[in-house]
Amino acid sequence: MAVHEFQRSNSWETFATAQRGSDPDIAPNVRHLAHPAAHLLDHLRNHGAPIPMSTLPWNTQRRDNAVARGPHKSAKDEVSFVREEFTDFLNKKFWTILPYRLVRHLQNLRLSPLGVVPQRDRRPRLIVDLSFFGINQESVPIAPSDSMQFGRALHRILQRILQANPLHGPVYISKIDIADGFYRIQLAPYAVPHLAVLLPQHPNEEAMVAFPLVLPMGWVNSPPYFSAVTETGAYLMNRRLKQRPQEPPHRLEDLALCPPALQKPASSLPPTTHRVDDPIATPPSKPIHQPRFHRPMRYADVYVDDFISLVQGTENDRRQAMRTLLHVLDTVFRPRDSTGDLPFCQEPASVKKLKKGDASWSTKNVVLGWLLDSVDKTISLPPHRIERLQTILAGIGPTKKRISAKNWHRLLGELRSMVIGIPGARGLFSPLQEAFRTETPDHRLRLNAMVHQFLDDFRQLSTTLADRPTRIAKLIPQDPSVIGTTDASGTGMGGVAFLNTPSGLRPILWRHRYPKHVQSKLITFDNPRGSLSIGDLELSATVCQHDVVTTAADAREHTIHSFHDNTAAQFWQRKGSTTTTGPAAALLRLQSHHQRVFRYVPFHDYLPGLLNKMNELLGAAPRSAADSFRRDLDISQQTVRKGVVRGTQDTADAHWELWTKFCEELGLDPLLRVPDPVQFLQVFATRYRRRPGKARFRTPYARWARRWPAWGPGMLGKTARVPLTSA
Repeated sequence: MAVHEFQRSNSWETFATAQRGSDPDIAPNVRHLAHPAAHLLDHLRNHGAPIPMSTLPWNTQRRDNAVARGPHKSAKDEVSFVREEFTDFLNKKFWTILPYRLVRHLQNLRLSPLGVVPQRDRRPRLIVDLSFFGINQESVPIAPSDSMQFGRALHRILQRILQANPLHGPVYISKIDIADGFYRIQLAPYAVPHLAVLLPQHPNEEAMVAFPLVLPMGWVNSPPYFSAVTETGAYLMNRRLKQRPQEPPHRLEDLALCPPALQKPASSLPPTTHRVDDPIATPPSKPIHQPRFHRPMRYADVYVDDFISLVQGTENDRRQAMRTLLHVLDTVFRPRDSTGDLPFCQEPASVKKLKKGDASWSTKNVVLGWLLDSVDKTISLPPHRIERLQTILAGIGPTKKRISAKNWHRLLGELRSMVIGIPGARGLFSPLQEAFRTETPDHRLRLNAMVHQFLDDFRQLSTTLADRPTRIAKLIPQDPSVIGTTDASGTGMGGVAFLNTPSGLRPILWRHRYPKHVQSKLITFDNPRGSLSIGDLELSATVCQHDVVTTAADAREHTIHSFHDNTAAQFWQRKGSTTTTGPAAALLRLQSHHQRVFRYVPFHDYLPGLLNKMNELLGAAPRSAADSFRRDLDISQQTVRKGVVRGTQDTADAHWELWTKFCEELGLDPLLRVPDPVQFLQVFATRYRRRPGKARFRTPYARWARRWPAWGPGMLGKTARVPLTSA
């Protein structure tokens, strides 16, 4: 049929348009959507996705060489499966197939090999390797890459589960999968030959070429084009959910709300209670963070083609929310027309997944490969992922010296995918990444003792993942309970931390001098062969800051926000790995274990050195002078507070709060280290004298100078663990 149509068509565009046949799967009225991407969606519907290339067309010799090479071995081993899949694709008008002899001289023809990727508990997936012959590299990146917001979808979902208001009941989770995924967006007909694919054949069969009429799996621009459509749908869902309209019934709502017919036995799911023999694993007895959302949670997010929704409320609220989600899908993707569509066409929402109960509201659901429990607020790996991880690690024995690069990529990919649900695991990748530098010409890597030490850490983590699900509060940064700065020099390190306790802010100042053998290893102009950089020393200060805080306070599930004036230390902490196996890698490993034991959430930011004066002064001063400074600062603070009545001190504190707010608005240093501070003081005094209901006071030059010590940080000198509160 396709051969006959091709031979009688007067152009490729006419042939491709006729092969696609039915109306596009994007809704016909998308141009009227209240969203900035409406014009793009309308263009994709009417014209398809363009495929501009940055290089000249292939010549005939290059095409013949690609045909001689053929598809990947994974596709050749699955010829029957490939033919079965393409039969379905031909019925749905997603692809068309022609003999190579007919298209050998076709303008714009480029060829890529086909591959088959196995999947757990599912049929294998076909993928076009458009990078093998450079098609992806030569595609002009005009697709809207900003539309790909799915990288932090799981983080956003966890954040809302954690911050939901418990007064409105538990958070219910639902998943709606888009049927046919990328294949719902068609390509521009003129550009289809750019993405042609070589099919596997039995011996002595004619070479055949498949042409995608829709976005194929494997093209670099497929995710951004498809995400532009699905992200628009998620935006419209959230806006409609916020309005809480009374939606009319939807044709699929009863099927979507139907729970799974067969629940998994409880023994196959990881336990959701914490081990009683592990005291540090016990969650805090009282909620630490106040809920950020006051109204019932109604939220939708999307990960490529999976819409994940969160809802609080009654059964009727959940039914109304499901109607909203399904109706919005119909405004973005065209609903199936039972009279005009082919029998193979599907609804926008995958009916197959709806029948399995994926869309039914539940407080426990597998989302993006993780088992979420919105009641206990925990996240854990499903048993099959834990088993797969343990199997991979078991295949790398402690005496193994070499491994193939392919298997090492597989291991690191598995570990990286699990990092978000394992507190502190990000700090265990430095030597594993460094192993790629040892790759030999035969694509094998060398495993040294340090690599095996870090693998042992992951083995230990894998044994505890099933026993102790991770609380979401240990993964998502909240309003910080501790704010501080750190600094280091060639002689020592120090830091300042402000603990937000129920009785008020508690400042801590600490300092430590490096031993002589550490100082002697610092790389300087006089010592170019040293083994320690200033970044390593700065990183050590960040690790010690966390230990000082956890010694002084119970920091479980609290956010510790630290500022540093060294960008290397800051990004090492944020990324959790380095490109070397030096001291920084060992320090990040120590940070990883420390975070997992004490269960806090670290967060790091950059603070310019000019603003980090307290640490620099204490770091440069002799130990005796720094100790004397801390002692005198504490004494002066206590003396000032004892020398005035409580009302006077409260008034002074109120004045200081007004002053700091005034400085924040103008971007000023509260200590007025500026060339002409008088003008700012005059404006401040005049502004607050004129405001009704505000504090009235004279221009406070002398009074402020006398009371400044009461508002500075004090050194308490105690190490008892105190409770913290969030800001």
